[in-house]
Amino acid sequence: MLLRYLSKQMSRACEVAIEFELALIHSPLVKWLYDSHASRRLLAEVKEELKKVERFLVARELEAPDRFRAIQTHRAILAVVQRQMQTVKHLHEYGMIDEVEYGIMLEPIAANERKVLAKGPIAKVWGGKGGDGGVEMRGEGICV
Repeated sequence: MLLRYLSKQMSRACEVAIEFELALIHSPLVKWLYDSHASRRLLAEVKEELKKVERFLVARELEAPDRFRAIQTHRAILAVVQRQMQTVKHLHEYGMIDEVEYGIMLEPIAANERKVLAKGPIAKVWGGKGGDGGVEMRGEGICV
């Protein structure tokens, strides 16, 4: 019970840290700071925050590599499912599929997205044959 709670907390913390890192790297406003000499102090603070989040993520990966891989796998699956939804929406917007086809194509993808979000990252640690241990990554019933 405690392990499950801690695993969820770690997953949430890693998700927030990854999103924060992405924002610090890819935000147009942060890119503007790099191109501008307007606020060197602010840019220095952004760089320091980026170093902190990178250290945090490296530490989490080192302390629980199986869970960290599960988080990364979860994010990758979610990205693929969201890209599928985006593609179907674009096909509909450009008139390549009608309303009925749009609904037929979108529903299973939306169901997969709900399933991925509900399950979250899953890393199952198992004993393996001869007690050698291992990690199994699962995405049960998720079609991508």
